Amino acid sequence: MDLSTCQSYCTENNYGLSGLQNGDTCFCGNGLQSFSALEKAPTAAKDSKCNAPCSGNSTEICGAQAYLSVWNATEAVKIPPTMVKQVGFYPLKGCYNSTVTGTKTSPLLAATSTNVPTSLTAESCVGFCATRGYAVAGMEDGKTCSCEEKLSAAAEELDLGECNVQCVANKREFCGAFGKTLVYVMDSASVDQDGTPKSFGQKNEASVKANSTVY
Repeated sequence: MDLSTCQSYCTENNYGLSGLQNGDTCFCGNGLQSFSALEKAPTAAKDSKCNAPCSGNSTEICGAQAYLSVWNATEAVKIPPTMVKQVGFYPLKGCYNSTVTGTKTSPLLAATSTNVPTSLTAESCVGFCATRGYAVAGMEDGKTCSCEEKLSAAAEELDLGECNVQCVANKREFCGAFGKTLVYVMDSASVDQDGTPKSFGQKNEASVKANSTVY
């Protein structure tokens, strides 16, 4: 493993961020998790917590055991916006109608919500709901985040490509659409014992309709 191998793998799979850990492991994504923390700049390179040589090129640094060296190619490469497959313990469930029609019409996710017209991403929305103890998080129209304890059995699932509005704070991610909510549901079994989401390694892609969005 080396920098160029990891970066190429990520961009080829439609990810703008590449991260290397412990010298030999490559991760990809289009946004940082909501709890990510940037290391305080060291006074010298030798003092950095990212100090593991890459297994494929010892002259390069590839993170450390508990740290990632992160590289950003989102501006250099025309990567289409995509659906974030998983945030922490919350894998993507699907795209749903934002209202549930039964004996009466009600919001899909009604426990709590926040309108964040300048800072919404999939990561920030899931983080908002998770810290409040909700198992379901959803984004609507690129700027609204809503939470709920569980997804209604009457929820109307739509084609994934219909949730094609980009997040206001990250144009590489989709955050639902007008009247349509992109939903994430907490699933503790979706993460391996070492903390790696089971979606890791899957090609990052959305439907043709979603990926055709102009940006």
